[in-house]
Amino acid sequence: MIKRRNYLIQILLTLVTFGLYIIYWFHVTYNELRTKQKTQHEDALLWTIFMFIPLLNFVAMYKYSSLYEEAGRTGLNRWIIFILWIFLPLGVWLIVQGDLNKYADEIA
Repeated sequence: MIKRRNYLIQILLTLVTFGLYIIYWFHVTYNELRTKQKTQHEDALLWTIFMFIPLLNFVAMYKYSSLYEEAGRTGLNRWIIFILWIFLPLGVWLIVQGDLNKYADEIA
């Protein structure tokens, strides 16, 4: 199930948890995207752990970008999302969370 999340609360949680909420957000939204795409064979925990390992973090970002391209409705290419992950992760958060919020509103 895809959950609607408030941007302000997410910012506050990120500040209060000293950034740990970002890891939680990555994991949960990865699960939501794969649920939306019905690809249950992939393990979100593994890709979340890869975010902490140099070089493998790029693979995890690319995998997330690919999953978002397949599940998203914005029409953004996986390479654009991947480059945003590297240079402007805040942009990825705004794009992905905005899309998930729209989808959550539609199914509610």
